[in-house]
Amino acid sequence: MRRPLPAPGFETLVCRALPFITAACVVFIFLSLKFHFLDGFLATAWHGRMGFDFFAVPRGFINLIHAKSIYATRACGWGPYSTWYPYHPALAVFAGSWLSLFTPWAAFWIFAAFSVGTLLWCARLLGSLSQYPRPRRMCYAVLLLPLPVYLMIWNGQMHVFLVAAFSLVFYDMARISRGGANADGVRPALMAGILLSLFSKPLIVLALPAIFAVKACRKTVLWSAGIYAAVSALFLFTPALNPQGIGFARLLDAVLHPERIFRFEVYRGVPLRTYRPEIAADNAIHWLNMYFRAGVGQPDHFEIMSLSAFFENLTGWTLPKFFLKLPSLVIAGFSIWLFFVKDAVRRARGALFVAMMASLSFFLSYETVYEYHYAAALPALAALLALYAGKTGLSARLAKWFCAAGALFFAPTSYFWLRNADYGFHREATARLNDIYVAVFTGGHVYDWALPMIRWNRVLPAAAMFALLIPLAWLALRGGNGNA
Repeated sequence: MRRPLPAPGFETLVCRALPFITAACVVFIFLSLKFHFLDGFLATAWHGRMGFDFFAVPRGFINLIHAKSIYATRACGWGPYSTWYPYHPALAVFAGSWLSLFTPWAAFWIFAAFSVGTLLWCARLLGSLSQYPRPRRMCYAVLLLPLPVYLMIWNGQMHVFLVAAFSLVFYDMARISRGGANADGVRPALMAGILLSLFSKPLIVLALPAIFAVKACRKTVLWSAGIYAAVSALFLFTPALNPQGIGFARLLDAVLHPERIFRFEVYRGVPLRTYRPEIAADNAIHWLNMYFRAGVGQPDHFEIMSLSAFFENLTGWTLPKFFLKLPSLVIAGFSIWLFFVKDAVRRARGALFVAMMASLSFFLSYETVYEYHYAAALPALAALLALYAGKTGLSARLAKWFCAAGALFFAPTSYFWLRNADYGFHREATARLNDIYVAVFTGGHVYDWALPMIRWNRVLPAAAMFALLIPLAWLALRGGNGNA
């Protein structure tokens, strides 16, 4: 008589259910985009203007074909509202061109579907780094379930290109770290990742020295840098692509005298420091904006979730600028070390961890960090989950702590329980305001006392994850238990 098979354990049942959970999550995301039942968990969604960051991209392309500046968002009426366009000018052509073919809301829903599809593809890519089915399936949950991902899709944010960029880079660097690399050729996945970041949000820049230290990646980095430089030059110096450019001489004068870039204006009764219109119309504003925004502290802005804002609001002390540069200095130190490591596999493994540091340093060093930005921390979480599943040793334990810290991204912030209806949360009248911008008062509002509670489980996990990558990189470069 044959004995019955033992009942599957809880973990086995969860593993089998993960594909169905993932499918349900995708349906859940789109239902919430329609009915907004998740919006109340997110501070940045308080104004109710879904797609707020989306419409500027097609507007930029429409402006361009009418010989107007890509950055003159108010010059175009496509879509119900829009924030200012801050990306590389090429993105308006690469993404805005095909999106502008549809009606505004149809384009938003198409891009939302594109974003979800991109995340599913990233999960499959990173999951393929593992030989075990459970971590492969868990990668889908990591890249789809956290609320910052929903907010990114809700906003129609081009940030999804950065998530894809880091996914491609980590995937290809992990393959190299396992010993399979062609030192002579261009690596398509790595090049795609680098270019996706450079032409959307260039956070990959900090990782490029470490990636270049890996011999198999050097030609790819050089080709990527060349393509980026050539395309950027076209958008700076070709009148058809920069129709309201101010010329090199005036631009150089503005760079050398930053005080000439700004002006003061009163907007809806609020005095603001803004860019002069002629400066903001030149495509160079993309690079100038990144430079000037990096040092703009906003500790009382309840949507901002950077380390500096968290610390300053909690303690009343301003973090020294040197402290904000420490993550970049750590990355630079490891990048230099990489060039002196002779073993190719160890060097590639260390470069992978340094690239992950680069994906997390933004939250610790940059002043203006919104909750959806944390979606860019998820590829590192998925990659380590896939690489270290089933392994033992010090590196595996550190990777588990890394994943435990990242698990806090799945939890909502305290905003859901603390939100105050008097501040206009999700009022339909707010969303219908005939105004291109929504002013957020950054002090003296009902959330002043609650800001540390709203921010902590975004800021502190990112800081812990960055800190854990330091010993992981150290072990990898020293040849210890850093096997991936």
